[in-house]
Order: sequence, then C-alpha cells, then structure tokens
Amino acid sequence: MIFTKIEIENLYSFRESEIDLTFPKKLTHSTIPSETLPGRDRFHFKRVCILAGPNASGKTAFGKVLCGLQNFIEKKILVEELYGAVTYGDIPATVAAEFATVADLCLHKASFSFMKDDAQIKSLKYAKVPINENDSALVARKRLEKVFNSNGSFKKRTGVEFFSSGSTDAGKLEAMEKFANLNFSFGWQYLFSDAEANPKLRSTDADMLNNTELLGIILKIFDPSIQDVSETFSSVDEKKELNGFRVKFKNGDTALVDLKGDATGFRRFSKGTFDSIKVANFIARIKNSSAVPTTFFLDEQLAQAHSELEVNLLNVMIELLGATSQLFFTTHNYHIMDMNLPNHSFVFLAKEGEFARFVHPEKTHKKNDRSISNAVKNNVFKTIPNVHLLDKFLEESSV
Repeated sequence: MIFTKIEIENLYSFRESEIDLTFPKKLTHSTIPSETLPGRDRFHFKRVCILAGPNASGKTAFGKVLCGLQNFIEKKILVEELYGAVTYGDIPATVAAEFATVADLCLHKASFSFMKDDAQIKSLKYAKVPINENDSALVARKRLEKVFNSNGSFKKRTGVEFFSSGSTDAGKLEAMEKFANLNFSFGWQYLFSDAEANPKLRSTDADMLNNTELLGIILKIFDPSIQDVSETFSSVDEKKELNGFRVKFKNGDTALVDLKGDATGFRRFSKGTFDSIKVANFIARIKNSSAVPTTFFLDEQLAQAHSELEVNLLNVMIELLGATSQLFFTTHNYHIMDMNLPNHSFVFLAKEGEFARFVHPEKTHKKNDRSISNAVKNNVFKTIPNVHLLDKFLEESSV
C-alpha cells in the first residue's frame, strides 16, 4: 500500500490534522525517481517524507498512528498505541487513511473511530475506486470522496466498493465482517526512538539475513576501532544456521550481535555505534524488500551520528528504496534540508498550544532549485523550539 493522505482527530496531539502525501505534477530532473504509480504516470505520490519539527511536536506519535493504521488495515485489529492515546476520553478519536494499492491500481479510504481504552471499533466506513489511466491523484481523490460520502449510491459502478457501519450494532458487525474479507498485500518496518515502543511491528521478510558486509561497513564508519565483522552459526538438525555476528575490535575485544540487532557486550560500543546496529538492520530490510510495497519509518535513530553521516545514510536508504515503497524519516538535522531533494519531500510539524499541525513547504516554496534550509533556520515553518522561558529565567536571575 502507498499512503496518499492521513486525517487524524483527537489522537495524541492531533486535532483536525491532515497530511497530504501526493503532489500535483511531475518535477523536471527530480532526484527521487518513480514517484508515480506503475502504469499511472499522472498519479504522483511522495516516496520519501522527511518529518522535521521540535521535540514533542508529534513526529513519533505520527509514526505510531501509521503503524496502528497498518495493523488495522491488514490484521483488522486495533492496537493500544491508538486506543490508549485518545486525547479527550469523553469523545471518540477518528483516523482516516487514503491509500493506493499497486496490484489492482485502486484508491481506498478507510475511516474508523474508537473510544479511549477500548479496543473495539465504534464506527467504520470504507470506499474504493479504480485509478484510471489518466487520473491524477487529485482526480482520483475527488471521485473517491464522492463514493465515500455517497452512502452507497455509487455501489453499482464497475470496481467501486462502499460500506458503512451506520449507528447500529448490527451495522457495525456487518461492516467489520466486510472489512475482514478485504485482503491487502504490503509490508512495514518501524524503528522508533522510544525503546519501549512496541506497536506490534513485523516486517514481511526475515531479520537481518546475510548482510554481514553492510553491518561491517556501517559499524566501521561509526567506530574505526572495529577491525572485522564475521558471521556466527548454530547447529540445527545437523545443519548450520546463521544466528548472528561477531564484532572484533583492534585491541582483541569481541562483542556478539544477534539477528535482531541486540548486542552482547554492548558496553564496548558507544551509544551512536550501538544505535547504528539497529540502523544497519533497518537498511538491510529496505534492500531486501525492494520488490514488495513496504512502509518504512525511521524515528531519530541517527541523533547520535555526525550530521554528514546521517545525510549519507539517508541517501543510501533512498537509493535502495523500492519503487512502490515509502520512507518516513524523522530528524532535527539542518543538513538534511540542504540535500538535493524536492521540497515536497519535507513535511514539518509545528505545535500551536497543545495541538500539532502538518506544514507542507511546497505550498509556499514552489521553486525546487532553492534550498529550504534558510526558511527553516529563520523559523518560517515554526519548527524551532520556543526558548523564551529560559531567556526570562536568565533575565530574572541577573537582577
């Protein structure tokens, strides 16, 4: 699946929040290829989305919403990262996902609501339309919205589907049964900055597989004292199976890394090097999932890395990303803004009071031959933390 639009209401710090992951027309000499659906050259979507904003602006929370959406759409379950994060508990939260599927070239919208600390769906609404050969994202979206708001009057058209739970328990049960019969084929991989975050995440492929070379390259970049990275094996039914990697340092010390990226002897690693093991695993998944439409979300795992290294690793991820996959990448690094990426690849989160909003810079900065970093540094997108309380403290302390 390819996300094209997300709407969030009363969840985390989001209220009437909307992020659009499409753009209207092809860019000349874009540095990100394949930002159209296969066979639908006018349907443009953002394959790379750099999410930037101050602390507590909603970057990680948005990732958890995406993850919750994918669990609901594929597994038909509501995870705690959604129903446990309702902002105001006396009213329902609502999440709506518009997404395209590559296999049948259709555009879908699924919207559902739920109450705080309740794993049951309160309401559900779904619609689907085919994406015609000459459709832009906007044209297909307008047709989808007509169906979504039609209450079924478009049902008899070819390739169109619609159902809604209505207001009765019977209607909700019928809608959930219909939704349960919908099958989607996609993968996802999320790596959150919060070590405790565990929103039922699984990739469609194995763990780190045979990426010894990639792990070795990344670890040596982070820590020049590492001499070698080699595979370790276990015997299962008289067969050797890869079970991890041995990291050898130039002074003779060793550390073991398993296929999930967990390390034994991790104190030998710096914080940045330890985090880089997870990043290597993440990049390996991007490389091994190129043929499967997959959502990747990397949440500030490179905060301990040198800014130039973060830029280079992001470049590697973009180069390895499959043509029908999406990469979401959160950062505070100004150097990322100087990368030769289209302006539509950036989405900023700004917090006004208690609520967060998405800011799309391509709507105000339409010339892609100019870096948006100066606008960021001048706080045009309201992404610089407000430090006036510290200034006030210093003024009062100096009196």
